[in-house]
Formats: sequence, C-alpha cells, structure tokens
Amino acid sequence: MLTDAAIRKAKPKAKAYKLADGGGLFLLVTPTGGKWWRFKYRRPVTRKENLLAFGTYPETSLADARAKREEAKKLLKDGIDPGQQRKAEKLAGAELAANSFEAVAREWLAKQSWVPGYLVKVTAWFEKDVFPWIGARPVADLTSPGVSGRGAAGRATRGDRVCASHPAKLRASHALRLRHRAGNVQPHSQSARLAHGNAGKASRGHY
Repeated sequence: MLTDAAIRKAKPKAKAYKLADGGGLFLLVTPTGGKWWRFKYRRPVTRKENLLAFGTYPETSLADARAKREEAKKLLKDGIDPGQQRKAEKLAGAELAANSFEAVAREWLAKQSWVPGYLVKVTAWFEKDVFPWIGARPVADLTSPGVSGRGAAGRATRGDRVCASHPAKLRASHALRLRHRAGNVQPHSQSARLAHGNAGKASRGHY
C-alpha cells in the first residue's frame, strides 16, 4: 500500500510508471512529474478492462483516492459500471444547466428585437435581480402544479415568484416590469422544447 511519504518521494523517469495501492487503485507518475490517480476495473457486462481517473496528487489526496475507489467498488458490486455512471451524471448535469432559468432566459433575450439600449437594460435587470436568486434552478421547477403558463395570469404568477425570491424591496414600477419579463421566459422554454420534440419526430419519420 502507498503512503504519502512514498508518493512525495516518487520522481519522474524517462517513461511513465505505476505505484500500486491495491484494489485496482494506482498512481501514474509521468515523465513531466505529474501524478495521476487511476482505478483499474472490469466492466460488469463485457468484462473488458477499463480505467477511471480520480484526479491528480496532491489535489486529490491518498485518502480521497481510496474513498473514490471504494465508491466505485460499491457500484461494481451492484452491477453498475462506474465509468458509465460518471458519464450519465455529467450528461444529467449538462442537461440541467442547459435548462436552467438563466440559460433559457438568455436564449429568450437573444431573440428579442428591442432597440439595443432597452435590451441592455432588461438584461441588467435579470443579471442583478433574478439570476443571483433563481438563475441556477431548472426553469420547469418555477412553474407550480396547476399553472399552465398560458396568458397574463400564468406570467404574473411566475413573475410574482421571481420577485418573492429577491430579498430586497424593489420599487413597485421596477418590480412590475421585472415580473412581466421574467414571466415570459417559461412559455419560451416550453415552445423551444416542443419545437425540438417535433423536429426529432420529423427526423425519425413520424408526422
């Protein structure tokens, strides 16, 4: 088993070499002096050998690398490929970020045909009074059950929720404008998802 002292003393050589810790975990020392954690395992279904990266030393400590190895071994025990699990989590995170209120709102803003000065002003409203509070949240989460998002009533309900999320007291006129603009984002996201879905069906030959 490895020790921190042994890892610190490991010097680069002409070719990369491994320092084994056991249980599939090893440290790869590169000719440039890099020290990379790797976990070697066999995929549950194909039984093919695969490597999983756990970061670099000392950013990822010996204890942290061992903890990651144990987490991966638990997944393997349940028949789950830790490499595929990581990919799935990354894809889920990317999809969540793409559907965040800020991402959808910026897409909506980019499609507006306002004069440049007004676009700058509205964008600043969002960046100052909306994004810091709900920008990272999935836009779908901002629609409560029973609110369809159609018409002024739906937009006002969503806009009220945006204003309620802001801890400071906004001036009435500013809050009203902010409520109206924020409320327009959700219908845009629904239209975008519908268009994307229809395009997908068309490409597969469904009409």
